[in-house]
Amino acid sequence: MHVREFASAETELRPMSRWLREVCTSIGAAPAVVDDAELCANEVFANLCAHAFPAGGHHCITVSLAAAPGGVQLTIEDDGIAFDPTTAALPSPPQALDSARSGGYGLILLRSLAQDMRYERSGNRNRLTLVFVAV
Repeated sequence: MHVREFASAETELRPMSRWLREVCTSIGAAPAVVDDAELCANEVFANLCAHAFPAGGHHCITVSLAAAPGGVQLTIEDDGIAFDPTTAALPSPPQALDSARSGGYGLILLRSLAQDMRYERSGNRNRLTLVFVAV
């Protein structure tokens, strides 16, 4: 397993993304798996930075990667507010293009690209595990 901690700052998105791609490639993940894992990791990380720490302060986001049968397992842990993306309601589809929101579709993205998604809250820590496999 490969583990790295990142500060809860949007400036860490590129270093996290670069590290994730290097690790996924080193464990032999298919390019499409790497792309899906990176996109979802960026979505989760950006949302953690924007919403998980309303009181501010310095927080760490731990990202772990491991080989999984046919792909990779991505685990993201943080000490932010509790949020379970596996049970959160999906946004309603817009009635017309004019009324479409520009954001809020991350849950759809995660649920569409990950073949498995698990969440647990232990103490003051959130743990989201996503599995991506070549299809």
